[in-house]
Parts: sequence; C-alpha cells; structure tokens
Amino acid sequence: MKSLILTLSFMLLAFGGNAQDSSDCKIYPVQFSFIPPLSTNGSMNVSSVNQISFNLIAGYAGGLEGFELGGFANILKGGMTGTQIAGFSNVVGGSTQGIQIAGFANVNQKRTEGVQIAGFSNVVSDSTMALQLAGFSNMVTGTAEGGQLAGFLNLNRKNFTGFQAAGFANISGSKTTGSQLAGYYNMSVDTCTGAQISGFMNLAPKYMKGAQVSGFMNVAGTLAGSQIGFINIADSLESGTPFGFLSFIRKGGMLALELGGDETFYGNLSLKTGSQAFYNIISVSARTGPDFYWGLGYGVGSMLKPYGKLRISLDLTASQINRSDIWSNYLNLLSRAKLGFSWQATEHFAIMAGPSFNVLTVSKFNQENLLDLKNVSPYNIYDKQYQQTRVTMWPGAHLSVRF
Repeated sequence: MKSLILTLSFMLLAFGGNAQDSSDCKIYPVQFSFIPPLSTNGSMNVSSVNQISFNLIAGYAGGLEGFELGGFANILKGGMTGTQIAGFSNVVGGSTQGIQIAGFANVNQKRTEGVQIAGFSNVVSDSTMALQLAGFSNMVTGTAEGGQLAGFLNLNRKNFTGFQAAGFANISGSKTTGSQLAGYYNMSVDTCTGAQISGFMNLAPKYMKGAQVSGFMNVAGTLAGSQIGFINIADSLESGTPFGFLSFIRKGGMLALELGGDETFYGNLSLKTGSQAFYNIISVSARTGPDFYWGLGYGVGSMLKPYGKLRISLDLTASQINRSDIWSNYLNLLSRAKLGFSWQATEHFAIMAGPSFNVLTVSKFNQENLLDLKNVSPYNIYDKQYQQTRVTMWPGAHLSVRF
C-alpha cells in the first residue's frame, strides 16, 4: 500500500523534475487553477511559489507559502509552509511546515513538521516532527517525533519518539521512546523506553525499559520494568517484575523444581518460573493408601533474600483433588498458603521447610462424589457443611528440596 501511494504521488511530481528551493521561484500572491497547466500562472507553474492558491481539480506549483485549497489534489515540486487542504491528496516534493488535510493521503518527500490529517494514509519519505492522524496508516521512512494515530497501522523505519495509537499495530524499526497503544500488536525492533499496551502481543527483542501490558503475550530482550500479560518472556532481567499466568526469564529470573512432601500428600512436584519477586507455580501431588489420590494445581509466590543464603517465600496454590485415575467433575479444591524458610546451599540447590494452612472445599458432598474427605484431611480445626458445599481447614507443615 505504501508503494502504491508513493508511486501515484511521485508520478505526479515526475514531470516537474527534482524538488527545488522556493528561493529559485517567483512569489505569486494569488493563483487559480483548473488543472495543470491551466492556471493563472500558466507556464510559470513549476517556478512559482503561491501565497494563496485555489485549484478546482488539481494544482501544480513550485512551492507554497500560505494557503492552498484543491478539489482533488495539490502538488508541489518544492516545499510548503502553511496549510494545504485537498479532497483527495496533498503531495509535496520538498520539506513541509504546517498543516495538511486530505480526503485520502498526504505524501511528502522530505522532512515534515506540523500536522497531517488524512482519510487513508500519511506517508513521509524522510523524518517528521508532527502529529499524524490517518484513517488507515501513518508511514515514516526516517526518524519520527510527535504523535501518530491510525485506524490500522503506524509504521516507522527508524527511531520514534512520542505517542502511537493504532487499531491493529504499531511498528518501529529501531528505538522507541514513548508509548505504543494498539488493538493487536506493538513492536520496537531495537529498544523501547516507555510503555507498550496491546490487545494481543508486545515485542521489544533487545531492550525494554518501562511497561509491557498485553492481553496475551509480552516478549523482551533485557527487561527493566514490568510485564503484565497471560504469558511473559524475557531473555534477561535487569530490574522489575513480570506478572502473568506464566513468565519465563532465561537470565536473572527463577526457574526451579521443588520435590517434597507434607501431611496431606507424600509427594509434591512443583515447577516455579518467573522472577523471585513474583513467580508462577505448576504442581502435581500424589499419595498412596487404601486409595490413590492425586492433585493438579496452580499458584503464585514471592521470595525474599533477607540475609546471606537465607530465603523466605510465600506460596499460594489451589489444586483440584482426584481419586485414582479419575478426574472429578465436582469441585474438590485444596487451597494452601505455604510459608517457606530455605537455605540456598548452592546456586541450584536449596532445602526448604515451613508451616502451611489448608482449606479443602468440596461441592455436592454426597455418594456420587468419589472423594472421601476423611482420607484427604488427616485432622482439622474446622469442618462444616453448607448446603451442597463442605469446608475443612487444618494447619500443616512441608519439607522439600529445590533444584
């Protein structure tokens, strides 16, 4: 789409040659045009700089220092300072300072400063310091500063500084300093300092300093800030914390297996992943006896380093308890709060123990429920049935090793 707009626009410029400086042109206070070369400037169009220009269908001039209104298109071989309004497009071969409003597209070949408003697209083949508003897309080849609002896409090939908002995606080919807000996807190819907020995914593959917030996934190289999403991925953690259902950090985060037991389940295997400030827990528990019980759980936790090799952690988990190889369709939920005191013997080995508090909630407690409550809770300090739900509570203890 960008190539099509550029091709159509610069075909219109082509017959005039290269963009020229307005100092080489003669200034005309007022110009009226039907369609090039039918205008009051006649054959002097290409070497004229108009202060006020009215084009019934289209106009073509060397430059503008003032105001131009076109029914279909305004085309300038050189630069523009002022305001251009066109039913279809404004095309400027030189630099632009001012306001451009077009029903379809504004296309500038050189640096643009000011405001661009287009029904479809704003395209600049150089740098900008501007506010760009487009129904579909804003595209800048050089560096961009300011604001970009588009119904579908904002695309910058180099550094961007400012604010971007798009219905679908914001993409910067190098560094982004500021905020990106998109309905689906944000990407800063190099680094991002600021915020990325999207409905689906944010990507800063080299460095992210600030916040990434998405409906599904955040991906960063080095993270110095926060990630909030269903899945968070970072190559390394400089500072900050990821928050989500699952977070993975290759360097500087937490990725550990814990194997242990407690008064309820003789075997517990947990995977902890994320950062020490906030990590996710996926657990599998089992116990043998007259019957075989097993549980599948999820939770979150946080760990502190108060002194030396001592670690203090708090884990909050919830597990669905099942009997034998059957997955129960009833709610048999074991909720646990576990306080852990661990000694980090080596970088990848620790011993942990501590107290816990357990709450077992069993719904539709009747003969159809295969879970025998007495076999799950060894003792209790609270046991009460509420219509179709029974709640049992008891304190406990746990012991485990962490790899």
